[in-house]
Amino acid sequence: MGVPVVALRGKRSVARASEAILTVVGAPHLVAADADAYVSIVKALAADRKALDDSHGKLRAMTENSPICDCRQFARDTMRLYRRMWRTWCSERPASAA
Repeated sequence: MGVPVVALRGKRSVARASEAILTVVGAPHLVAADADAYVSIVKALAADRKALDDSHGKLRAMTENSPICDCRQFARDTMRLYRRMWRTWCSERPASAA
């Protein structure tokens, strides 16, 4: 959580997950739109030691304070989604099925 990771935007689930995580934790600048942008981001990180050192201290806190690490909110959102799906399923059933 303290080392910057650069993601390459793509169609595969791992690329989409990486982009989503970086965006949610507040680091969308580490998502590259294409291979050239990926190399540019990595080079910029490697060339700026101060920024790299700063990110080591900030990334863990950014991750810990993001929705990704908010287990209670995740559970509430998941239960809300399950309730909505259940109500939708029930509303689509014929009255005689109940």
